[in-house]
Amino acid sequence: ELEPLSIKLASCSSMEDLSESLMTTLVRLDECINFLKSKPNYKESAHYLAQFKELQSQALLTIKNHAISTLQTIAKQVMPESGEILTPQDSVFILFYGKFQASSHRFRSLMVLIEERCEGEEVYQQYLRECHQAFFSAREMLIVPVLTVAINEMVASHKRSYCSLTRNICRMLMHICKDEYQLYFQFFTKSSRLLDDFLEKLCTKLYNVLRPIVIHINQFEVLAELCTIIKYETIEEYFTVDNQELATFGRIMSQLLQDVQERLVYRTNIYIQSSIIGYIPASGDLAYPQKLQMMESIAECLKNDQAGISRCASSSSLASTSISDISIGNSERNLDIGLVKCSKSPADIYGMWYPTVRRTIMCLTKLYRSMDNVTFQGLAQEAVAGCLESLDSASQTITKNQTSTDGFLFLLKHLLIVREQITPFRIECTFREVAIDFNRVKSAAIDLIQKRENIFSLTSNNSLLKFLFEVPVCINFLSTLI
Repeated sequence: ELEPLSIKLASCSSMEDLSESLMTTLVRLDECINFLKSKPNYKESAHYLAQFKELQSQALLTIKNHAISTLQTIAKQVMPESGEILTPQDSVFILFYGKFQASSHRFRSLMVLIEERCEGEEVYQQYLRECHQAFFSAREMLIVPVLTVAINEMVASHKRSYCSLTRNICRMLMHICKDEYQLYFQFFTKSSRLLDDFLEKLCTKLYNVLRPIVIHINQFEVLAELCTIIKYETIEEYFTVDNQELATFGRIMSQLLQDVQERLVYRTNIYIQSSIIGYIPASGDLAYPQKLQMMESIAECLKNDQAGISRCASSSSLASTSISDISIGNSERNLDIGLVKCSKSPADIYGMWYPTVRRTIMCLTKLYRSMDNVTFQGLAQEAVAGCLESLDSASQTITKNQTSTDGFLFLLKHLLIVREQITPFRIECTFREVAIDFNRVKSAAIDLIQKRENIFSLTSNNSLLKFLFEVPVCINFLSTLI
C-alpha cells in the first residue's frame, strides 16, 4: 500500500484534487499504521511504519494549510483594504458572521476527518489544535477591534447613566458570545478549551471597562441597582446549567457582581454611619407634638370640607324626583366610605416618619434584592441598630425640649413603625448579651476584711465561708462563657 498511497498524495497539486479521495486515503493510512503497530516482529516493520506516518503527516499538513488559507482569505474579504477599523454602525457583525458561515460547510467536512481520529492519537490532536488556533486568531483579529470601539462608544454616550450602560454592554456581549459559540460549531463538531479562552478574552474586555467605573461609584442606591441588573436581568434570567453558550460570560458577570457587592457593602457602611447614626436633626424633625397637632388640624379641615361637599350632594339628590331608594342607599354607603377614608390621619403617612427611619427602610429595600441572605442580615442589623440609636437620641432631645411623655411617645411610635416595616425582610435582630456581676463577690470580700472576728465563727455570719461560696460561682460562670 505504500507506493500507491505515495503516488496518490504526490500527484495532487491542490486541495480540490485531494478532497474527493481524502477520506478513503486517511482511512487506509490508519489501517496500515495500526497493522504495522500490531506486528512489530515483521521484517522492516519500523521502517515502513515511519514512512506511513510521514504520509499521514503530509495529508494532515495539506488539510491544515487549506484550513488556514481559507480562514485568511475570508478575513481579507471582510476587512477593508485600507486597514481601518470598521465601526459597529457599518453592520460589521453581520458581515463578519455572514462571510464565515458561507464557507463553513466544506471546512467542517475536513475537520470531521481529524476530529473522528483524535481519540488517543497525538498527531491528530496536534493538527486539530493548530486549526483551532488559526480559527480563533482570525476571529480575534476581526472581533476585538470592533468590540473595543463599540464599548468605548457606549461609555462615551451614557456617561453617568451606569445602569443603562451596564444593560446595553451586557446585552451586546451576550449576543456576541452566542454568535461566536454557534459559529465555532459550524466549523467544528467538538468543543475546545481554546473556545472558552477566546470567549473569556472577549468578556474580560467588558469586565475591564465596567470594574473601574464601579469602584468609583459613591451612591449606594446606584450600586444596589447595578447588583439587581447583573443578578436578575443578566445572570439568573439567561444562565442555566445547560446553557453552554453563555457559561463563560456568566462566570465573568458573577465576578463583576461580587466586585459590585463588595463596593456596595463598603458604601452602605459609610451611609449608615453618616446618614443614619450621624444624622443631625433639624428643628422641624424634633417639633413634637407640634407636628402631630398641626397635621390633625389639617385632617379635621379636610374632614369638614368633605362633609360639606357630601351634604350638598345629599340636598341635590333629595331635590331630584327621579332618584330611587336604592340609589339613596348607595349614596349613603359611598358617603360613609368617603368619611372613613378622610378620617385617616395625615400624621400616619410616610412623610411624617423620622428621617432616619425613612432612610433605614429605603436602605433595606435596596439591599434586600442585591445581597445574599447572610450579608444582608449583617448589614440590616447594623442599619436597624443605627436607626434605633438615632431614635433614642432624638427622644432624649424631645424630652429635654418638651416633656418626658412626648419623648417616650415619639420613641414608641417610631419603634412600632420600624418593627412593622422590617417584618417582610425577616431580619434576625435578636442579640444575646452576657454580663458578669461581681457585686456579690465585692460585698463578700468587704465583709471578710471588715468582719475578721467572724472568720472562725460557726454561725451563718461566717464571712470566710460567704466569700468562698460566692467566688467559685462567678469563676465557674466565667469559665463556661470562655
